Amino acid sequence: MEKGATLETSHLKCDTEESVDTQSKHDSNCYSTEIDAETVEKLKGDAIGDTLYSEAFVAKTLIQFSNLEWSEKVEEDLCFLWDMTLEKDVCDYLLKLSYPNIVCEVIQKYDESRLLEIVIGILANICCTVDTSDITDDHAKLVLSVLEADDSLILIQVVRFIKALAYDRNQLPFLNDVVLQKLNFILLNSCNLDLLLNTLDSISKMTSDNKLSLTLVKAELIKSSVIAYQCIGKIERERLSLGEDEIETNHQRTSLTYLIQIITNICSYINADDKNNKLFHEAQEFIDVFIEELCKVLNYYSKDECVLPVSEELQFYVKAFIFIFQTLHISYNKTIFKSIVNISYFLLINKCEESDEFVEFCNYFLYVGSLDNLKTDLRTFENKAVTNILANINANKESYDYVNEENINALILEFVGKS
Repeated sequence: MEKGATLETSHLKCDTEESVDTQSKHDSNCYSTEIDAETVEKLKGDAIGDTLYSEAFVAKTLIQFSNLEWSEKVEEDLCFLWDMTLEKDVCDYLLKLSYPNIVCEVIQKYDESRLLEIVIGILANICCTVDTSDITDDHAKLVLSVLEADDSLILIQVVRFIKALAYDRNQLPFLNDVVLQKLNFILLNSCNLDLLLNTLDSISKMTSDNKLSLTLVKAELIKSSVIAYQCIGKIERERLSLGEDEIETNHQRTSLTYLIQIITNICSYINADDKNNKLFHEAQEFIDVFIEELCKVLNYYSKDECVLPVSEELQFYVKAFIFIFQTLHISYNKTIFKSIVNISYFLLINKCEESDEFVEFCNYFLYVGSLDNLKTDLRTFENKAVTNILANINANKESYDYVNEENINALILEFVGKS
């Protein structure tokens, strides 16, 4: 079974007028639905684990690397092997054959783009499926050297490899500043949707739980991640003719989740090291580009039809926003505050338990905002909406990390007294 990163297949291209007969191309790599019980028993001696894939086919395919002559047939065999790695038993068998060593030899010996894409893709699938302890730091460093390539298809597989290791391990000593700079470059310059999504996901995983060394964490990742998110959004809007603020596709939502997770992770590094004033101040400098996007995101979700049912991702967003704003001491933002008031009131009148987090986010703005700004902005809402939110904030203020009693009391006096 897959552990957390995404398994991928070879995407082998075939002529539309001619179906691929897998059994005729790879004699003993048959599907159980196509053969009888007697044949199954005969194949068991050559089968990989509980599959009907052939050990002989794998060995025959890998031995070609000793003196490879690239051809359509070789590509076809390797693509079939790539597809086979959807099976855990096949991944285990490849590790028994020292596949990581084989990949490293191929990287050092050959420069055929499609070959590198496939062999690294196979390794990434292995890392997604089984324990990665057989992958040494030297293996990882050699695979990461392929980040020098300018082929997006190769880079996607290298980034998938990084992502799988980052998911599986508690420390990532094979990563260095050069690798982070290359990933940052991809975020800033690539227009390949799959590459951007995989790179964002990779960075979100390598920075989770403070796995990445603090010395490698740079606040500029905030800006580059926002730019990648914007590029993905532009691609999707053009593809489906969406409006500027619409977040309607899985790719948009997924990239937004990765972006928010990355910024949350960076804030976790700041929280874990009170003396890390440099990262804190750098993050404050770069956070404005994120705030601009956040205004659009919350404006979209402030529309009644976009709120319910409250998705898990939206619940994650608001919890992350509270953490990010508190950690970076982000100042009052009128646009965000008004969107959050809209969402909070809508959830409250619909008796949604998810309203608690949104009301807490409202409270943050009551903490950092000036009383004059708060009064001015709250007057744009119906009085019953304001009094409902203020009542909930006042009832739950003991559970909040930040409370401005003076502002809360003054606002209650201003608005509740009029109701």
